Amino acid sequence: MKTIWIGLLCGAIAIDAATASPFDNPRAGGDLSVRMTTLSGSVNGVSAAQVHARILAQRSDPTPDLLLMREKTPPARKPGVAFLLSALVPGAGQLYNGNQRGYAFLGIEAASWFARLSYLDAGNRKQDDYEAFADRHWSYPRFHDTAGEDGCLWTAEADSLIQSYRDEDAKQYYEEIANTDSYRCGWDDFAGSYDPADPDAFSPRRADYRKQREKANQLKDRANLAVAALVLNRIVSAVDAFRVARARQEQAGSYRLESRLTGSPVHPRLDLRVTRAIP
Repeated sequence: MKTIWIGLLCGAIAIDAATASPFDNPRAGGDLSVRMTTLSGSVNGVSAAQVHARILAQRSDPTPDLLLMREKTPPARKPGVAFLLSALVPGAGQLYNGNQRGYAFLGIEAASWFARLSYLDAGNRKQDDYEAFADRHWSYPRFHDTAGEDGCLWTAEADSLIQSYRDEDAKQYYEEIANTDSYRCGWDDFAGSYDPADPDAFSPRRADYRKQREKANQLKDRANLAVAALVLNRIVSAVDAFRVARARQEQAGSYRLESRLTGSPVHPRLDLRVTRAIP
């Protein structure tokens, strides 16, 4: 006949209360404990002591903890500190709060910096390429000497401006020879490609130069988007860290229930504890 032992969880409920108030306790918070202990008996002629003896023969530790259930409340943090940390390093405020979500913000930060530096480097290299291309195929003397030739739009004002840009503003210089028709005769393939029937057409090398500039600008625009992502990530991370820290502070004085099932299968004991953290 199969032996079945049923532990009887009966009432013996003892409430342990300290004579001093929780505020006199040197620990951070008050503590109210409720303990429930079982009474042993016998079922089907087999006493609890006999069952206990069999278990002791198989286990070296007669009273292991069977179950621990505890509501863990992360520590309360200062919202201002959490906000500042995440504003400086996204995710730092979350980690300060004990929130693993901080690693996600750190990952976004790293990815954004990688994108920023990669696109900026690619854009700068592309810029070096198109500037070298322009230096090979466009020249001021050629532009100056074509005054009055068919299709050329030389003017004294344009001549003066391009000299000024060449000496003082390289960025504007390379932009003017790409976009201003007054300087189109400075390209070394203009004379051979000019068609009076289509006077607004670009020479092949000028068109190629414009495409190179466009590609470089696209890469730099993406680098600027990465900067926007860096700023947005800081804002979101800082606000999230502040919000979580403030919510933790508001909950710091609330009660929580801890329960622990200890003892052995023969003599289980359920400990209940109500605690209140005092910030």
